[in-house]
Amino acid sequence: VWTDYLALDRPIGFFLPDLEAYAHGRGVMEGWLEVLPGPTLRSPDDFESFGREVLGHADPAAAQMRRHALEVFEIVHRDRPADDLLDELSRRGALAVGARAPETDRRAV
Repeated sequence: VWTDYLALDRPIGFFLPDLEAYAHGRGVMEGWLEVLPGPTLRSPDDFESFGREVLGHADPAAAQMRRHALEVFEIVHRDRPADDLLDELSRRGALAVGARAPETDRRAV
C-alpha cells in the first residue's frame, strides 16, 4: 500500500511491532529498513512527531526519505506503482522463488 501512497508525496509512517518475526519469517532484502519512505514509529515521541507531519507541519527529513525511496525503488508516478515495484523486486531476485498464494476454499465463495 505504501508504494501507491508514496506517489502522492504525503507522510508515511511504519509501525512494525513484529519487525523481527516478520524479517525472519518472510525474508527481506538487506538494508530495506533504511530505504523506507518514512519513519519507523517506536516511541510515543515518534508517533507525536509523525502526527504533526500528518496535520500539515512539514518535516524536511521525512520528505527527503520519500524522495530517496522513489529513487531507490525507481518508482515513477504511474497508474500502478505497486506492480512496478513488485516487477522490479522480482527482476532483482528479491522475491522468494516458487512462493505460492495459500489455497482458498472456493465453496465458501
